[in-house]
Amino acid sequence: MHAGFFVLKQVSVMIRQKNSRKCNRFHSILRVRTEGGRKMNILLVCAAGMSTSLLVSKMQKAAEAESKTYNIQAVSADQAKKHIEQAEVLLLGPQVRYMLPQMKKLGEERGIPVDVINSVDYGTGNGKNVLHHAESLFAKKG
Repeated sequence: MHAGFFVLKQVSVMIRQKNSRKCNRFHSILRVRTEGGRKMNILLVCAAGMSTSLLVSKMQKAAEAESKTYNIQAVSADQAKKHIEQAEVLLLGPQVRYMLPQMKKLGEERGIPVDVINSVDYGTGNGKNVLHHAESLFAKKG
């Protein structure tokens, strides 16, 4: 496992005291650990790479909102084997879930977690949930 570094992030919190209309603002500096000081590479695979391209932009917006930076790429099913070497997490679109056994085998050989994107999150374009799923797969890998 790579040595991580910490990013300082200022956070403001408003706290309302019980039975009071006054709010107190607290500022805090958080240390956010990043994996090895580098970006995690997430690969999304779908039939043609088009529908996941929309999800990629929503995932990137969700990551930016959380002050995270990841390399997120969408490819077609026939390009997946070519791009798996750069991936640290591989997520399949629901329409190519039939590829899961084959891709899991490739992932296991390379130490890359592979899973299918939740169809509701995929259909609604919930980039935040898909991003958190990728992060949890990556965390389990370590």
